[in-house]
Amino acid sequence: METSGRAKKASQLRDILLTLEGQVVTLKESMGDVKGELTIYKTALGNGGFAMTPKPNVDVPKPKEFKGSRSTYVRRGGTKIGTWEEY
Repeated sequence: METSGRAKKASQLRDILLTLEGQVVTLKESMGDVKGELTIYKTALGNGGFAMTPKPNVDVPKPKEFKGSRSTYVRRGGTKIGTWEEY
């Protein structure tokens, strides 16, 4: 009984190990692809292929200086309102 239990556990561990080895191989292949793409990007950047264009300067008009007086009076339809109670 004890021997078959150990054999079963060893078989499960072998299966897990084979699965992990397969995943490692897949990751190594992916790393090779990524390294190839990185080399292409580095070459393009070195040649100025991805050079950024400067942003255009937009002339925005500046606000004019305020020349009036500030007060609490508000004009609505030609009438002046002096206080909130009158509103």
